[in-house]
Amino acid sequence: MSRCVRRSVQVMVPVELVFEYVSDYRNLPEWMFGVTSFRPVGDLVRGVGARFAAEMALGPKVLRSTIEVVEWEQDKVITVESVGDGGSMSSWRFDAASRHETRLSVEFNYMLAGPVRALALLSEPVLGQAIRHAEVTLRRRLEESYFGDG
Repeated sequence: MSRCVRRSVQVMVPVELVFEYVSDYRNLPEWMFGVTSFRPVGDLVRGVGARFAAEMALGPKVLRSTIEVVEWEQDKVITVESVGDGGSMSSWRFDAASRHETRLSVEFNYMLAGPVRALALLSEPVLGQAIRHAEVTLRRRLEESYFGDG
């Protein structure tokens, strides 16, 4: 059984700056809820084929996974998926609403299977909160940086 969560946010920052910030792996722990580490695996750090070792703290538990970029179009889209477990895929879309405004949309797909299905269903509210936290924090960081408050 698969699930999908979609969110979007309007950011008062030009699309190329939003894409640059989101696509820089070093920024991810600053705005993505629970991510404590996000490191490149290999020399490639941008574009299709780039892989990252990710660690996410959820309460006392630390989840580890390898994430691979599977779609990349400059200033348009970044899609990543977890490697090996078929557990999740997220796609970030960047649309210029105007010269100085970007609509940033995320679609997060994940599988509910096997004995963890009940646990995963219980954690859905946490996932929703994590995505809301990411969008609020990301918007704040981008706008503070762009307007000189950060």
